[in-house]
Amino acid sequence: KGERYFPHEYFYQILLSNELKGKYEGNPDDCWLLECAKKNLPMVVPGWAAIFTRHIKKGWEAFSWSIESTMLGFAAGLAAAFGGILAGVFGFHVVFILVSVFGLLSSTLLLLVRNQVFTKNQEEKTFPAIHPKEKLVH
Repeated sequence: KGERYFPHEYFYQILLSNELKGKYEGNPDDCWLLECAKKNLPMVVPGWAAIFTRHIKKGWEAFSWSIESTMLGFAAGLAAAFGGILAGVFGFHVVFILVSVFGLLSSTLLLLVRNQVFTKNQEEKTFPAIHPKEKLVH
């Protein structure tokens, strides 16, 4: 057709096409991707990726992104282990409250660095403009 989709939309099309119906290994009600597909929830690259890429030294993009990806996976593993231990000792409600508090704190701390992220010169474009023909079809 010539239509373009976000990467997650290809998975949604496969999951909702009923080609996999009856071939699930587990309970389909426990599949978060299937639930997201049913509700057509968007999953796109977060804004921090554009900010990170903007500050990478030219020629070091692949190396910088590989280090970022490795460290993100390592941090997620440590957070899962720590969260599992906390949930086992104190219960899930304590973990939920801690995640909420730290999420709010980290979001608030981003306000302190906004001047370093966005340029002060209004004539300089912070993000490249997308030509209307290049926008993805929904």
